[in-house]
Amino acid sequence: MTALPHGMRQDGPDKLKGIEVMAVILPKGGKTFRYDFTVDGKPHKGSTGIKARGVPGSREFEASKAEAKRYVENLKTEKLAAAAKALILASARQTLGIIDSNGNTVIPTFLMAVDAYWKNQGEKAANAQDDEKYLFWLTDVIGADTLVTDIRNRTVEMVVNQRASMPKLSKPRRDKKTRKMVPGQPQVFDFETEKLRPFVPGKDDPRHIVKLAPSTVNRTSIDVLKRVILYARDTLEVPGMPPIKWKDYRRREAEARSRTLSHTEEMRIEKHLREGYGAAFKFAIKAGFRLSNFTEAFTWRQINFDTRTITIIQKGGREHTIIMTDEMEAILREQIGRDPKYVFMFRFKGRGSNPRPWRNPTNGEIYVPGKLYPVSYWGFDSWFDDVKEATGIVGLRNHDLRRTAASRVVRAIGDRKAAQHLLGHGSEKMLSEVYDQIEKEEAFAALNEADRRIAARRAQWDR
Repeated sequence: MTALPHGMRQDGPDKLKGIEVMAVILPKGGKTFRYDFTVDGKPHKGSTGIKARGVPGSREFEASKAEAKRYVENLKTEKLAAAAKALILASARQTLGIIDSNGNTVIPTFLMAVDAYWKNQGEKAANAQDDEKYLFWLTDVIGADTLVTDIRNRTVEMVVNQRASMPKLSKPRRDKKTRKMVPGQPQVFDFETEKLRPFVPGKDDPRHIVKLAPSTVNRTSIDVLKRVILYARDTLEVPGMPPIKWKDYRRREAEARSRTLSHTEEMRIEKHLREGYGAAFKFAIKAGFRLSNFTEAFTWRQINFDTRTITIIQKGGREHTIIMTDEMEAILREQIGRDPKYVFMFRFKGRGSNPRPWRNPTNGEIYVPGKLYPVSYWGFDSWFDDVKEATGIVGLRNHDLRRTAASRVVRAIGDRKAAQHLLGHGSEKMLSEVYDQIEKEEAFAALNEADRRIAARRAQWDR
């Protein structure tokens, strides 16, 4: 009998019974082995599709029968797993109140649906940390006790409109004097400096406060709500869920982002590089990694100098391995010996002539002057903001370094597959953005060339 999944028992009327009967047989006069077994009281019969070879008792016959048994073993495992999943789902639905003790269906509240989605899918998602905040917000706006069957098109419209009316906040920053974290503030556009700045009550018109971008509104409201509602409808199988026209309520988003780091901007940044952060920056525009992949999560165990490969875990938990180029290898080898675990390390200097230890409010760690620490996600983000301010570079984000790596490969050799290998799974959208931008630049150059030729031809006629 095949072992049950961990935690499953075989006794009791509501428990999974497992494989009760199993047989691999060759019918009299037949040429193909058949199977016959029962999982959780349900019979499964059919052909293995594997033909018997030789005569019974011969090596060929026994080998073909062993092949048929392996096929049935795999099939049994699949059926048992499906039965276990169905039992867990039924138990979950009863625990959540979707099915009562008598087997009658009970409609769950929105909070119950959110809890079920979060425990089974949401907390495993790549953006779980952000999505958890938006789920709390959605629960407040919609109402924890609202039945999921009462969430209709007007509810979605209300959610999107309320999210769109919220101001865009600046990024939380650490005050350079007090070293305390300052929460994000509403912003207005300063027409003199042509930059965003904090909103000043009594001075600025509240109507001029910058609102959230349409893409942010969609990502933080309707997209999250849709995942919960579809989970309730399709996975929890809640009856009576009304149809929702999701596309009708999504805000129209701007064109795909195409910002990349120019070589001139790169040279300006290089004048402000500091230990650890500079190496991480140079590596980022070569490898095309996300910020989370080249900061404190990046360790030596991910690097293999013998095979010249680097393995990372991308969004969604997917493993991705890239080939290490000569320039990547040179950057990485310079970091050898600085720390046995982390790749990019910086030396904490502290402040003033007599620096003291400092507690990082983000992670609670105490930093001692003169010691090395891994370059963190928020540490690089803060350093990059300071460098952009010092160099006067505007409109550049951390994620643009990833797009820069891909665009430079495409521009240099025109190889889309090489760029896709660099970025990994799910990079099709970014590659399309890169190609669209390059096509626009080529079209711009072509139109300018056309203007020059037209002007030259007209000059001939004017003679």
